[in-house]
Amino acid sequence: MRQVSQSSQSISYRFFLQAYLLIFSTEVLFALINPSYVQLFFDEKSPFWLSIGSQQQAGIYYGLFLLTGQIAGIIANVLWGLVSDYIGRKKVAVISMLAVTVTGIGALFSAYLHMIILFIVGYVLGHLLYGMFPVVIASISSAAHNDKRKLLWVGLLQFFTGLAFVIGPFVGSVIMAQSNSFISPYYVITAISIILIFIIWCCYKPERYYQQQKVRKNIPLMQTLWRLVKQRKIAILIVLLLLDQLAWGMYFQFIQPIAKLKLGFNVAQIGILVSFIGLSLMISALILLPILQRFLSYQTLFITAILAMLVGTLGAMLLALYPTDHQLLVYVVSFFMAFGDMVVFSLLVVGFSNAVEIRYQGFISGFLYTLAKGFGWGVSGVLGGVFMTINTAWSMGFASLCLLVLLIIFIKNHQVIYDNDNH
Repeated sequence: MRQVSQSSQSISYRFFLQAYLLIFSTEVLFALINPSYVQLFFDEKSPFWLSIGSQQQAGIYYGLFLLTGQIAGIIANVLWGLVSDYIGRKKVAVISMLAVTVTGIGALFSAYLHMIILFIVGYVLGHLLYGMFPVVIASISSAAHNDKRKLLWVGLLQFFTGLAFVIGPFVGSVIMAQSNSFISPYYVITAISIILIFIIWCCYKPERYYQQQKVRKNIPLMQTLWRLVKQRKIAILIVLLLLDQLAWGMYFQFIQPIAKLKLGFNVAQIGILVSFIGLSLMISALILLPILQRFLSYQTLFITAILAMLVGTLGAMLLALYPTDHQLLVYVVSFFMAFGDMVVFSLLVVGFSNAVEIRYQGFISGFLYTLAKGFGWGVSGVLGGVFMTINTAWSMGFASLCLLVLLIIFIKNHQVIYDNDNH
């Protein structure tokens, strides 16, 4: 994860702002429906409850829901990241907004038919079309490739993602509470996404500020991609990323069921908790990361972040084992977890980006995000679903184990990771 000299080419902040608004627009819509997931699977008032039947069966369906969505993400992120290297980022951004529309329409149709399997199918189809993250990460990484502020630009990406998760879940929870319907947010995202498709097509013009270096079609694809991913540094970064995202995916996806089943959170409180996690990401990216980067080396910053995540997972495990009326504690451990993952993920993104050429930023961005959201979150989703049928604390115990292994591997290999770094 090296830092290099300031780029001679000054990229307008408008370029970065456009990229941030792209990811914010899709993430806020997906975040708006996030609080509905737990309710649609675990609440007896769900339109799908007749096809679910029991809490144990709900846990299995919930794990299947998460796993299949992440498998779709494995395909979509690599595919659309690579496609964007060839055809440009804008076209893939439009397709990604269409994914939100498909998700909304699929949910509405399945709720009308009371079919949980159809809901899962629509969710998976939406994920197959969604490639906004590799598009935005590639855009930022390419434009800031030779910029010493690259870590901060990448960190700001998580600020806007966090902002989406502050606004989205809160609004979604209010909509569900006011309408007394868990499916009503899907009407909202369907209508808004259709409007945004036309706005992106007409108004998003990144070429005004930065000319993307597209991949030539005569370059041997598979040979080139294999050369990129077989580097030793890339291999170590892959292991670190998988362990980090197994832990983060397990925490984020199952702190909500723990809050509902062990701490008595209702739908509004779960929405507030998810929003708080987003707020924690924002504070960490906008305030804590710039400050800590001035005083800590990347190695020390990485270790500090892992320890913060351990505070989060171990604290959540204790809350699952020993439920308490002090609901503030779940917010404390969630802040530590969000801060730690924001720092670790930002450092890993910079590491992956610096290891490949500028023209392959779409591929490497899709590749790393596939590992993170596809394998990491998919496996944690299905394992967490199984753990929920045994003991809710097991999910956080598994996350803690992943972080301990991550810490050991990083300490033993940090010299390889930071080879040629000057920070």
